[in-house]
Amino acid sequence: MRAQLLLLAALGLGMWRPQAVAAQNPLAQNPAPGNPAAALPAVFTPADIAYGARLYDAQCTTCHGSNGDGVGGVDLRSGKFRNGSTDQDLVRVITNGVPGTGMQAFRLDAAEIAGIIGFLRNMNAFDRGSIKTGDAARGRAIFEGKGSCTR
Repeated sequence: MRAQLLLLAALGLGMWRPQAVAAQNPLAQNPAPGNPAAALPAVFTPADIAYGARLYDAQCTTCHGSNGDGVGGVDLRSGKFRNGSTDQDLVRVITNGVPGTGMQAFRLDAAEIAGIIGFLRNMNAFDRGSIKTGDAARGRAIFEGKGSCTR
């Protein structure tokens, strides 16, 4: 199932025309030992940002809303966050949650965290309408044939 989702995401991203500017991640350029943000890319690519937008829609919009302003006193689009300002802070908040609030901890892998943070850092510049859906028949042919995903 995970392979199918990744294939569909890859096909959808392959047809996407990048509109957002890739955001720099200064922590990834000079990571401290043990820094959970060290796994983040030095630059968030348009593919990272689009992947993060899909994850945000699936995991975060219920509380934060599609524009990031669904929680009182929190506006994710502003780039200013209540419980931190660095990418490392965002990793901590996403993975540990915020005790005493509705922000729960999420178990996400490094690529998912990078995608969400990339999207959060680019919410103002990202055009959700620029993502084109893939061709399901072509994706299935690649998945079952050249991609060797069923073996």
